[in-house]
Amino acid sequence: MAMGDEPMANRLEVTMKQVFQFAVASMSLILAAPLSAQEEHASGPLTVEGGLMFWTIVVFLILLAVLKRFAWPAVLGAVEAREKALEEVRTPKTCDPSIVEEIIKRLGLGNGEFDRLMALPRKSYRDYQTYKRTFERLRWLFWVAAKMELVPRSFYLKFTRKYD
Repeated sequence: MAMGDEPMANRLEVTMKQVFQFAVASMSLILAAPLSAQEEHASGPLTVEGGLMFWTIVVFLILLAVLKRFAWPAVLGAVEAREKALEEVRTPKTCDPSIVEEIIKRLGLGNGEFDRLMALPRKSYRDYQTYKRTFERLRWLFWVAAKMELVPRSFYLKFTRKYD
């Protein structure tokens, strides 16, 4: 199974383990380094101070534990719900054959003609000529007309907004 094929929850869990392992390893390195408080160093934003590093890592680990306890289950639940919904969308829908027969009868189509129509590629509103692009280009004009109440504001909001 490739990296992209496994569920998102497993990939996120591995990442969480890696972050925790990195934090523990860096904390052990800092504790192993000699803390020489006797030496006089210039303080500044780029100086390395062992005590500050230690407490930064401790606070980070506490934050990590709190997030893992409270936030992580919610995030994983949302990711799993999204994956389930995407899988549900990908499955083809089935319909009752009696409804299909009723539609064919009402439209006056033969079975071959209905199958031919169903095999045609799907179309969207972009496949048909409309004035939408013209309205988008003239957005400023419709804004002025909407302010002067010559055009309904709903027309301005609906037809002059770009959706791409």
